[in-house]
Amino acid sequence: MKRKYPDGQIYEGEWKWSRLQRIRHGQGTYTFLDGTRYEGEWKDGDKHGQGILTFLDGTKYEGEFKDGKFNGQGTYAFSSGAKYEGKFKDGEFDGQGTYTYPDGIKHEGEFKEGEYVGK
Repeated sequence: MKRKYPDGQIYEGEWKWSRLQRIRHGQGTYTFLDGTRYEGEWKDGDKHGQGILTFLDGTKYEGEFKDGKFNGQGTYAFSSGAKYEGKFKDGEFDGQGTYTYPDGIKHEGEFKEGEYVGK
């Protein structure tokens, strides 16, 4: 089922009823006003499970979501050509991962709250 919100954002996918209103739940695609697009799983209105979030500038996250944030294993590819592959927690690089700069230089090891902390 497709729904266009009053502000112009669009959701197309599965729903469930909760407290007399429909909420996003299951598989679906949400297009934000700025052109950002999320395709994947939803739970109780939040991005939750496997999904792909693509920004207008070409930056892309592909992986696990929990409660609307990047959580678990994923890949974040920046429009600059840099890329992070590894664990995320609450939307930040957190755990084992590899950050590759556009010139090919890599940081492999442990990340904490978005920062590289070493091997």
